[in-house]
Amino acid sequence: MRIAFLFGAGISTPLGVSSTIEITKEVMSGKCITTHTEENVSQYIKLLKLLKIEVENYYSNQNQYEANYEDLYYMASQIRDSKSKEYDNPAIAALYDRINRLIKPILNEKPGDAQINMNLGNLAKETTNYIADIVWHLLKRHKNEVNHLNCLAGAYRDTDISKIDIFTLNHDLMIEAFLDKSGISYIDGFSERTNDVRYWNPNLYDGDDFKINLFKLHGSINWFLCRPNMGSIYDDNACLISGRDPYLLMDIVCDYRPLILIGRFNKMLEYSRWIYSELYCIFHNVLKTAVNIIVSGYSFGDKGINNRLIEWMRSSRQNRLVVIHPKPKDIEDKARPYFANRWDDFVSSHKIVFIKKGIQDTSWLDIQNLPQIRK
Repeated sequence: MRIAFLFGAGISTPLGVSSTIEITKEVMSGKCITTHTEENVSQYIKLLKLLKIEVENYYSNQNQYEANYEDLYYMASQIRDSKSKEYDNPAIAALYDRINRLIKPILNEKPGDAQINMNLGNLAKETTNYIADIVWHLLKRHKNEVNHLNCLAGAYRDTDISKIDIFTLNHDLMIEAFLDKSGISYIDGFSERTNDVRYWNPNLYDGDDFKINLFKLHGSINWFLCRPNMGSIYDDNACLISGRDPYLLMDIVCDYRPLILIGRFNKMLEYSRWIYSELYCIFHNVLKTAVNIIVSGYSFGDKGINNRLIEWMRSSRQNRLVVIHPKPKDIEDKARPYFANRWDDFVSSHKIVFIKKGIQDTSWLDIQNLPQIRK
């Protein structure tokens, strides 16, 4: 039997990995833990404060909604992509004009002796880079001390399970740390290590030598764009760098920011590009053979993932989600409307079943004992 897990950020926060709230506070603090200068960061923060007002005004009908870094990245990326003509978006023209009027005097300020010469499009681009750098550095600081995925280890030991596909939306290295600590071998889509560098090769997932396949649908803090052996653009590939600072690999690393997806709704655009398109295609194909998907830590807020899950549940009477969460109503309240509006139907028809525990308290036996799973 083949089984799949889908993990979101909620499985990492109990271990001290920075939460969405904590990352947002760090982003808005303006503390320079990145390579950005203090002068530039002050301008990023001023833009972010303006965008924060826009987001919270939009959600004013929701009690005390507070914009997070994903919202702010999404807003800044829309300005960035519209002004660069990457994605034309006439709908934000009024927003751009409004923000530009407020930010233009700030852009003409002279912090210290340096003249910051930047238009709003460039400022939005650098602000998204700033947010990405904060996320990277905060997640990189976590020591990945884990012992709470015992249900996953139990599935690995179950001889009736022939293949386990782990799909995670997390950028951190917590799952890898757990598998390594547990002595569990797995395929993550990257080649054997050469000088601390491993290169992306999705064909590795096709083998049967390992029971576990790990897919990081939103990228990882140790993935970078590389150009091996001083090659050309045709040699560009994703690489996984372990044990070394990417800045020490200047001869192969093309971009010193990791390959991670950030932002509220712009992730869907990235699912059609490069390594993410390959991962999303694999996700699509694995769902064709999966009957049960075990979900934990995911709030059903990613429209691209939600669409695939809904299509999958509708494709067969046998297909169902096993959701591990102590308070399932909390998930329904946070889910995107397209999913939330169908929630009761899915639950009443047993397309969604619950284990009302935290992931750390859930064993593989708890999952096996569900009547729907035994069937």
